[in-house]
Amino acid sequence: MNLLNEDNVVHVFLNKLGDIVIANLLFILCCIPVITIGPSLTALYHCMMRTVKGNNNGTTKTFFRAFKENFKQSLIIWLLILAAGAMIILNIRFLLHAEGSAAHMLFYLSVGVLTLLII
Repeated sequence: MNLLNEDNVVHVFLNKLGDIVIANLLFILCCIPVITIGPSLTALYHCMMRTVKGNNNGTTKTFFRAFKENFKQSLIIWLLILAAGAMIILNIRFLLHAEGSAAHMLFYLSVGVLTLLII
């Protein structure tokens, strides 16, 4: 077993681990403006799938190419998710102060929907 061979298990593992760390750091860096969390998450997913499949040609290059290619559609979806979450949170705040059994049932239903949205 040659430790300097590129096909060595330890070398492959450390390369994949380094790719994961770099991709996650790029994700955090691109998430600083809250609006770009959706495109950044899409680029992270694309980059990780390329790493798992074994055809990653540079983590940074892959991440930013996926970020640029999917920016518009993932931004629209992310903004829709944010709007839905904001409406559900406002609904929960309203139902906290409401009285009656229907309000309690709708409160728990809203919390369930919010949980599914977060997941």
